[in-house]
Amino acid sequence: MKRSLFLKIFGGYFLVVFLLSIVILLFSFSTIRSHYLNTLTKDLERLAQVLKGRVIPYMEESRFHELDRLSKELGKAVKARITIVDPEGVVLADSEQDPARMENHRYRPEIFQALQGEMGRSIRLSPTIKEEMLYVALPLEKGGRVSGVVRVSLHLKNINKLLSELKTKIALVAAIMTVLLLIFALLFSASLTI
Repeated sequence: MKRSLFLKIFGGYFLVVFLLSIVILLFSFSTIRSHYLNTLTKDLERLAQVLKGRVIPYMEESRFHELDRLSKELGKAVKARITIVDPEGVVLADSEQDPARMENHRYRPEIFQALQGEMGRSIRLSPTIKEEMLYVALPLEKGGRVSGVVRVSLHLKNINKLLSELKTKIALVAAIMTVLLLIFALLFSASLTI
């Protein structure tokens, strides 16, 4: 009788602690990733705003070779990929690739949004370099119409590695807390059934 009462009480506590641990872990992982990506998006948007002022004169004067050279220099300096696209989706400059060899970007989600006059954001695998990237694109406007797009992006492999390390640490803390709570539940259940 005492043993079955103990098992019922302890089993209830075990189930509650276990389920709460899982919910907390899942919620914290998604919240941390979402917050981090939103912060990076804002940083990339600010960077793209600054780049707009530098890019527009080159585009207006059709100095595309110089624009490509500038994007490569700035890309190294800010440690981000910079791509400049015309209104038809043709890549005019890219900090990591030869624009002449790149396919049309008009229907890339973030560029398509920017060509509509809005900020575009996308997290996806880059078909050009085969890595997951965070993209932010802003329209370049002249005379009330979109004359091109400046896109700034970051490789997510380092970010994913950092988030993975963070998840491991959070999971370790959660496991220790779960074990401590289960020991407490065990002692409490035992004291009720004695």
